Amino acid sequence: MADPSHHALAHPPTAGGPGTRHHQPAAYYLLERADPGSFSEPLTRTDALYFTLVTFSTVGYGDITAQSEAAPIVTMAQVTGDLLLLGVASRIVVTAARAGSGGGGTRDTGR
Repeated sequence: MADPSHHALAHPPTAGGPGTRHHQPAAYYLLERADPGSFSEPLTRTDALYFTLVTFSTVGYGDITAQSEAAPIVTMAQVTGDLLLLGVASRIVVTAARAGSGGGGTRDTGR
């Protein structure tokens, strides 16, 4: 049996912080290696990257699904981080667009 301190979830990835997207495939890959059967099929590094991209793009699954108790938790952390990342990115784009148009988000009626 594997040493619990080396288990993939002993040091789970943080959700949504800058630069965490590249850690997610590694988390899935390590989870599958530490707990075989966590997903519907064994994950290679390529499969783990594919699963990450499918989750991020929300195109759905069918071929690889989370099976163990830990795998959906790691997947939910990624989805949460992705939603936060998209929200922050949207806010930055809208703020930049308003600043670029001179609007600044408020409307001066001249009164």
